[in-house]
Amino acid sequence: FSFMFRLLLCVCIHVSSFPFHLLTVLHTTTNTGTVTNRIEKAIKTVATVTNILIVVSGCLSRSLNTTYKNHIEKIFSILDANSINYSTCYINNKVTEIDGVKVSDDFKHKIQPDYFLEFSQDFVDSQILKYHPNYKTLYFRKPPISDTDYVEIFGISPFRNSFIETSCSEFMDSKKDHFTHCLAFCSDNWFEKDFQLNWMKSNSLIVSDQNPARGYTNGFYFGSIDDVSKLINSFYSLRQIATLDYEHLLKANAEQNSIKVKEEHYRFLKIRANKKPAYQKRGGIWPKISHILNDYRFKLSSVSKQD
Repeated sequence: FSFMFRLLLCVCIHVSSFPFHLLTVLHTTTNTGTVTNRIEKAIKTVATVTNILIVVSGCLSRSLNTTYKNHIEKIFSILDANSINYSTCYINNKVTEIDGVKVSDDFKHKIQPDYFLEFSQDFVDSQILKYHPNYKTLYFRKPPISDTDYVEIFGISPFRNSFIETSCSEFMDSKKDHFTHCLAFCSDNWFEKDFQLNWMKSNSLIVSDQNPARGYTNGFYFGSIDDVSKLINSFYSLRQIATLDYEHLLKANAEQNSIKVKEEHYRFLKIRANKKPAYQKRGGIWPKISHILNDYRFKLSSVSKQD
């Protein structure tokens, strides 16, 4: 499969002695080649070969301004304290409004990524309509097999998520020669506890046990870079694997690629643009993560006082 894109791709490369820079790559009209090939032409490889590629993705304008300090505390500081080499890539689904809130790119002043990729919402949606024009009627669970229509509930969001995660996968594939492991997670996540270093010794791909639904919880993945890439690469095979819910398509990918997945008690809030956690009205999920709320409220209050 290939991403045959006409795309405006922004690549940001951080160099320690310079401020955050944006390099803009103009639209390409070629009909061949994958996004990976185009990315490879647009980015500079980090000189030092590192062990872990950390990929943070989603609508970064939604809540990364809020969640970034948690990511530092629970993940980056743990790796730094143990002298573990890593490079970061942020992949943005660029929006100007989400959750009914107008948002901006203020998060760019906080992050200093080694790589930065960005796709406009219009472009993402155009690819969904191009490859999955019947997404409302032919995908995921529906009556009479199910009591609910998955797409009616979640709309186009699962397809957008699949596109972004597949873009992450394509980027990972382009970096397999430089990294042994990959940690990929959603920028909305507010983690309850520290990243576990013993996971680096595991032969399994680690996911959260938070909301497996019909498969595996999405939004947090750690394992070999090859396994993570294969697990989240779903966009072009949605017609075959999007039969129940998003969690199930991850399980389908795991089974198809013989990936050993381990569910860990590693949970997180998902913070919306209004700074409120998601899931509060979904009783099956919320009790599992409500204990994280005290930490979130305290840290958010502390930040507000500093501001």
